[in-house]
Amino acid sequence: MPGETRLVACLWVIFVVRGLFYAAFIPLWEGFDEWAHYAVIQRLALGKQLLVARGERVSREVDASLQLAPSIYGSLSRDTYWQLPESQRADYERNLRSIPVAWAGEPAIGGHPAYEGQQAPLYYWVFAGAYRLMAGLPFLTRVWLLRFSSLLVASSAVPASFLLARGIFGSAARAVETAAMVAAIPQLMMTVTHIGNDSLAVAIGSWLLVALFWWKELPESGPRAATLGIVVGLALLTKAYLLAFLPPLGILVGLLAVRRKGVIRQALVLVICAGILSGWWYVRTWVLTHSLSGDQVEMAGNRAGTGFVRAAREMRWGPALDFTFLSHVWLGNWSFLVVRSWMYRFFAVLAGLAALGLISRLKRHGLLLLTGIYLSFVAGLGYHAVRTYQASGTLGTLGYYLFPVVAVEVILVTAGLKAIAPSVLRPAVVPGGVFGLLALEFFGVHFCAIPYYTGLIARLPGGGLPALHIAQIRGGGLWLMAERLSVDKPQFLSPAAIAIVWILFLAATVSLMALACAMARKQPERPRSPEADWGAIGP
Repeated sequence: MPGETRLVACLWVIFVVRGLFYAAFIPLWEGFDEWAHYAVIQRLALGKQLLVARGERVSREVDASLQLAPSIYGSLSRDTYWQLPESQRADYERNLRSIPVAWAGEPAIGGHPAYEGQQAPLYYWVFAGAYRLMAGLPFLTRVWLLRFSSLLVASSAVPASFLLARGIFGSAARAVETAAMVAAIPQLMMTVTHIGNDSLAVAIGSWLLVALFWWKELPESGPRAATLGIVVGLALLTKAYLLAFLPPLGILVGLLAVRRKGVIRQALVLVICAGILSGWWYVRTWVLTHSLSGDQVEMAGNRAGTGFVRAAREMRWGPALDFTFLSHVWLGNWSFLVVRSWMYRFFAVLAGLAALGLISRLKRHGLLLLTGIYLSFVAGLGYHAVRTYQASGTLGTLGYYLFPVVAVEVILVTAGLKAIAPSVLRPAVVPGGVFGLLALEFFGVHFCAIPYYTGLIARLPGGGLPALHIAQIRGGGLWLMAERLSVDKPQFLSPAAIAIVWILFLAATVSLMALACAMARKQPERPRSPEADWGAIGP
């Protein structure tokens, strides 16, 4: 097995092992909209139907779990839960574990609507099949297995990132660096380790990029055009924000059609394949909602008294951008946990420096196309932010919506930083980035998220969250954390099992840092001719 393949395989395993710990320590329904995604999967699996109406109610099982486990959607907040007497918490836990399996197939009278029925159906179809295989298992076991399955699907972004970077740069070392950076991003891990269609969107977005550059290398190829069209169609059946791929893809197809003969026919193949797979969904959505995405925020924005352009002018973009950037770097799920403000400012400065450095490299290695793809997704975030402001007055949107193009972001940021850094520091750009991301993760996970989820710290009256003090974990504090992390988890995730997974997570994280340092010592920067790159548009 070639050395580079072994390295990518190691990174893939590291990603999964690290994600395993996230899936173990994040509390039930703490991931954004997790219970609603689960409810749609469950309804499709047990209801023998292809689509779920957005007004359908969740099952008695989901409704009961929202009352018995602390969450922002239920009757019990996390801060309140840990203030209860231990005997009362034990009653909640016992009742949660004893929810009858039969309740999974019974609608909850007056329960919450399964609002994620608004989403494109591919993720739910795939995971409904997985759910049927585990339908007889206890409730908490089913939830956790679906979490782990989502992680496994999303983990394919690691080899996809490697293939994309190797095709663009022609360097296995730079490709491994890209995959290592992807594996180190903590908010990506937060996003793909709970039940939700973002996990499939991250995977399919990454592979769409690989298919796009593969077709771009030989656009006269019918099989390559058909492959790209199929991947595009599947992407559009996964999540509406992947529509952001269409503007740069359309521009690229137009340029290639002008410059090369025979591309128009292959472009039609691409469009037909994508349209057959996903066109019906968007026609149906438009007929039902008079909007392209069918998203409840967009529909509410359409009904708002303030027009889109006026709302865009009135919205305070500074705070909106702050929250969007914050939720892209590190945000502790539905509890909206944040780290120290200077940490976000540090990464914002790095992003600014990378943007400055990137300007000088846009014509190299196809970075102009990658920049266009990334800016299209950023524009999509801006559109959603305005719609959110129209609908609720909230400033900003969730920055983790950019993760389907996480490989693009890593390639652009590292290229920009290497361009602006002195030559002696360029080999340290990626190891430094990996170390910075993992340091942010270590603080956020171990001093904010886990202590908050286990009741060792609580919100202050003003809403702030103090960090854990080392003194709080002396004398058995770590074991107390492991015990409390096993609350609302399957029986096999005992405190001892969580402690083992925790140790594996730390070992995988150290291995990731060591691998990043080892790659920095190689650094072959061999120039390539533009004709040899995936980045070459011309004949």
